[in-house]
Order: sequence, then C-alpha cells, then structure tokens
Amino acid sequence: MRSDNLRSGGAPPGRVGRMRSALVVGCGVLGLMAPALVLAEEPTTGRELPNAFTGRSYGGFGNRPQQGATGDFWYSNPSPRVGDVVTFGAEDPTHVVMSYYWTFGDGTSASGRQVDKAYSGAGSFVVTLQTVDYGLVARVSTKTVAVAPVVPPPPVDQLDPTRLGFAPGLGDVRSIVPLSSTRALAASADLGLLVLDISQNNAWRIIGAQNEPSPAKGVVAYGHYGVTISDGHAGRVVDFSNEANPRVVAQVPFTALRAGMRGSLLYLASGSYGLRVVDMSSPHAPALVASLSGLAQDIAFHPTAAVAYVPSSTSLRVLDVSQALPRELSPINGSGYWFGCAVNASGTLLAAARTNAGAGLSFYSIANPSAPVWVSNASSTLQAYKCAFAGNSIAAFTESAFTLVDVSNPATPITGMTSAGVVDARPRGSDLFIANGILVRRLVGSGTVFTVASELRSDRSDRAGVATNGSTAVVASMTGAALVVDTTDPANPRVAGQVPASGMGVRVRGQVAYLASTSGLRVVDLRNPAAPVVTGTLSTLSCRDVEVTSDGFAYTASFANGVGVVDLRSGAPVFVRFIDTPGSARAVAMDEARGLLAVADGTGGVRMMSIANRSTPQEIGVGAVPSLESAQRLVFGGSHLFVGTDNKVVVFNVASPNFPQEIQRENFSAAGMASDGSRFFLARSTLGVEAWEWSASAGRFVVATTMPAVSGKVDAVTVYGGMALNAEPGSPVVSYRLFAQP
Repeated sequence: MRSDNLRSGGAPPGRVGRMRSALVVGCGVLGLMAPALVLAEEPTTGRELPNAFTGRSYGGFGNRPQQGATGDFWYSNPSPRVGDVVTFGAEDPTHVVMSYYWTFGDGTSASGRQVDKAYSGAGSFVVTLQTVDYGLVARVSTKTVAVAPVVPPPPVDQLDPTRLGFAPGLGDVRSIVPLSSTRALAASADLGLLVLDISQNNAWRIIGAQNEPSPAKGVVAYGHYGVTISDGHAGRVVDFSNEANPRVVAQVPFTALRAGMRGSLLYLASGSYGLRVVDMSSPHAPALVASLSGLAQDIAFHPTAAVAYVPSSTSLRVLDVSQALPRELSPINGSGYWFGCAVNASGTLLAAARTNAGAGLSFYSIANPSAPVWVSNASSTLQAYKCAFAGNSIAAFTESAFTLVDVSNPATPITGMTSAGVVDARPRGSDLFIANGILVRRLVGSGTVFTVASELRSDRSDRAGVATNGSTAVVASMTGAALVVDTTDPANPRVAGQVPASGMGVRVRGQVAYLASTSGLRVVDLRNPAAPVVTGTLSTLSCRDVEVTSDGFAYTASFANGVGVVDLRSGAPVFVRFIDTPGSARAVAMDEARGLLAVADGTGGVRMMSIANRSTPQEIGVGAVPSLESAQRLVFGGSHLFVGTDNKVVVFNVASPNFPQEIQRENFSAAGMASDGSRFFLARSTLGVEAWEWSASAGRFVVATTMPAVSGKVDAVTVYGGMALNAEPGSPVVSYRLFAQP
C-alpha cells in the first residue's frame, strides 16, 4: 500500500521498534510457563497487522488490557469535502499504546498517534485504527467518513440571475405618514414601504424601499419599524433603521382597511372581519392577542383616554381599550353609512365621516371621551369617506373630492373650496400630508385656505426603453421625462437626474445618450448624471428608435420616412438622408461587427441593410412576418435575430443576411428585447424578463430562466457586461447580475 497526504510517526503494529533482545516471560503462581519470544525488527511501514495481533494476549504481562488503552479515535471534520485536511487522533489518555497504524479506505495508510489526511475523491471511506500497547495487546477500531465533492463554481456563462437592487419610484402611492420634519413613510401599492427625505421643500426624494416589494395601501410607524397594510394582502413589518435598505422582517397575516398604534398594540380595522389587535412588542414576531367582531372601517384613538372610535355600518362604535380585548361602550347611532373618523390633537372634538345621511361630516364633543355628544354637521353637500384634523381645520375626502372645513367654532363649521380627490391625508401639527396615487404633497395653511408647500410626483408612465454604459442608465418614457439612473453600485441604483423630454427609444455610448422621440432626436451629455445636458436636437427628425455606430453615425426608425441617417462626427447631429422602406419603420437593431442594420418595418417585415457605407445604407434582404402582424421591435444576437410583432415573437437565422430564414415562432408578444450576443432577454410585462438560449437537443431557443418583475410588470430590458437592467413603471430600473460569480 502507498502512503500520501499525511503526517505520521511511530512504528506500525506488528513491529516493536528497535528491540534487539528476546523477552522471556516468566513464572506465575501456577508454576513455570513456556517462554514467549517476541523478535524485534527495524521500524517499517505499510504492513497489515499480523493475525497474531488480534486482541489475544501472549505471555505473563499481556493477560489483561492495560487501563486507558481504548483503541478508539476521533477526527476533526465531521463533514469534509474533497481536498479538506482532516486530522485523525487516537485516544490514549494514560500513554500505554506503543504503536498506531491507520488505513483510510482509499488505499493509503499512515502511522502515528495523530495524522492528517486529505481525500482526493468523494465517497464513504472506512477508516481503521490498529493499536498495540506495551502489553502487546492489539486493538482495532473503525469509523466511516463521508467525504463530499467540491461543487465547482458554475462556468462564467451559465445563467444564474441574482437580483441586486432597484431604484424605487413612488409607484401607486396610497398614503404618506410624516415622522418628523425631515422624514416620512409612504405606502406604495406597487412597492410597499418607502422612506422619504422631506427636509427640502420641492426637493423631496426617495431614500429607500423595502427589500421585498408587496402591495401597501397604508402604513403605521412603531419606533424604527413600519407596518404596511392592504385590503387584499397580508401586512409586512419593515425595519427601516437602515433608511436606504428597509428590510421586511415579519408578516402580519391579516388584511386591513385602516390601522393605528396605541403603545405596542396594533389595531387593524379589517372591514367585515372586525377589529384585530396585534401585539408588536416583538416586531419580528407579531402576535394576535384579541379580535372583536362587527364591521370596522377605520379607527381613531383619544390622545389621553383609553378610548377608541370605530366606524361601523350604521353606527360609530365607542370602545374601551384599556385592556388588550376592547370592550364595547355605548355607540353613536345615526342614519347613513359610517366610513371614517378622526380626533383633534387636544382630544376635545371627534369628527365622523358618513354618506347618505344628509351630512357628510358630523362633529361631537368628547369632553367625556366615553360619551360623545353631537355638536354640528358640516354642509349636506360635502362628500367624505375619511377625514383628518390639522389644527383647527379638518380635511374631508373621497377619491373624487377633497374639502377643507374650518372648525375653529365647532358649532358653526365653515366649508371651504372642494378640489380633486385624494386617497389619504395625515396631519403633522397644522400641516396636512396627502397622497392621491400619483403624488404626495405637504399642504400648509389654516382655516379653509391651504397651499402646496412641497410635493413628490410618481412616475408610473410606461418605460419605452432603457440603455446603459454600465455606470449610468437612461430610461425613456413616452409620456414623462427620461430618467437618468446612477448604477455605479448595481445593488443600490438611484435616480440621479432627468432629461426634460419624452422618448420612445434610447441608446448610450460612452457618456452620451441618444433619445429618439416624435419631437426629434436629442443628444444628451451624461457626464454629470444629476444634471444631464441636451447638447443637440434634430427637431425635424421624428423617430421612435435609434442605433449609433462607434464612428459617429446614427440610424433612426422614422415611421413612414423609413430610416433616418444622421452624422454625429462633429458633435452636433446633422441630418444626412432618409432611406425609404415599404412599411413604417418602428425600430432598428445593429450588428456593427458585421456591418448590418435590421429594421422592424411594420407590415413591411424585417429589412436587412448593409451599413458598410455609413452614410448610405443598402437593403440586402427581407424577412417576412406572419400575416396580419407588423414588426415592432428587434434585436441581434450572434447569427440570430429576434423580432417582436403585435402578438408574436419570430426568430430568424441571419447567418446569411441576404436571405433571413424564420426558424421559430412563439405566440406571445414582448414589450422589450435585448441580447448579450448568444442569449435573448424578453420583457414579458407581468411575467417579468425571460432569458432564452439555444438548446441543441431541442433544435430551438428555450426559456433558460425568468427574472420576475418587482413592481408588477417590465416594459424594457437591456444587458451590459453580465448585468441586466429591467425598466418598470413602479421603479426606474431593477438590476440583476446575470451569471454566477466564478
């Protein structure tokens, strides 16, 4: 046998090191016994234990085992992998063992009380320790060691998408809760909890969004935790102590219309499911402690007394909340349907919003919190589902109307002007913070006169295109400004600036972006992403997509005019000519290495052009699309071209660009397309982004993996240097690493 990968010492069993004399074992009490002779030899290795050493004793001093010579052993790593060094050690607490001999079950062996071994292959190996003590007693002990294989890192080109981060937008913003003069929490129906910096008027910004997006219609704060609620989904407990990276730490497995905190107890007004009370003293493990049946539409607490008010169907419930289980007190009965309520900061006035009652808003004195007394009604024309106090004013609102009422004298409330509706309003002092789905605002004022002091608008427009140079991405929108996103840290992309122009297609080369729109082609300097500068515009060149060569030419998809050729070599865009196409050019794709331009030409199909002469592209081939379909978008990848039509995706082999050959057709549409040269990435709206790669066994492209949408759907996708950026309405970009780390 061989011996390798080990450290050894001592002589193997079957040899007694350097004993040159004969040992004669002598007399016992029964008389003279025949002498037993043990011949000594030089130490050697690699010999099996002789049969003589099987635990039988020979001679007078070997008649019983020596105390402490157990023959057992241990090893250092219970779960070794191939190549791991494992230390094996023998038990010999009283030092009576003379020699140790190990075999490791893989053909290797060693000697010594403690040895190291590294296995070169995976499997189960029987390790045997054979010992001989000074009484010449031999023992054998075995253990089985399971060695696991080393899982090699996946090859660099094996898809293993990992979502790194996203740049949050407001999305469908449903509520804003001010925490201080500088911070607020917002609830987004697309993303969940958002942390906002509200320190600068007219310069509010999103600091961070919860790491696991979930629908939210409202939010309440508890220390550095926020609890989101939704009428259709379970709530989330979000730790926002790290404002840039709020983390979901628990679920609250109930739906709710409205919610409120009193101490460490969370009260959920859950509509027909009643009122639920959840103990939040351990935010990572919220626990339901009480449930009260009966309709619960909203909840408001008295600021000093242990009393809560809960609108129900035909009454306003008054509850004693001094104990975990609320106790019903005498309700306020009345006509109409009771939807919302609010208590002023001093705890003297209760407002109740109701419908079909001839009074949209009613006021009650709560000098005795347990027994509200009616004071007055606001105008019978006022519409109110919910309400919120701000100083001596109260906002009454529905999603279609927002009205301010002056209650300086509660007996004679003064109704002010009604404006567009909101979905929520929350006070901080005498200010009102409102959300209406597309923006959040701070209103300042008094009585019935409030003005907008600050706002942050949601950009929920569809993303028409996205392009990046690796560190800066530009997201085009057909209805809003183009967003410039800093992606230097892909795990924390952030919106850095805006280009005040809409766009339908975009390309980025170096520090310059090219934005195609119906109002012209714009050239944008991105060297300062926070303040991008439009350095040139061709306002006469209406277009919806653009490709740019490395040597300074651009090609635009210009509808009925075909392909527009633009010379960029002087820095300023200079129109050269149109190359007419029979259809209506919708998109362009370029394979610069092969000198090819492909045009999605609507009902004209795919027009293949040579751009060997940059200023005068020449059509060299045509690819037909299915009947009743028109080519809308396309992208090159090696010798293939993916084409998106109205309702299908068609794959062409363009190894011979003069004769594009359709090889595959899929019966779905794709909003956006990108390729890394061999794979194709399709933005499939609510399905996210699918990565398609060639399967030799299937003889076609197949879905290799899917990257899910963060905020509901994906409109556009781009790939760059092993990264993917998905453009979504609720978030400007979502970053993915495409390949496993080697």
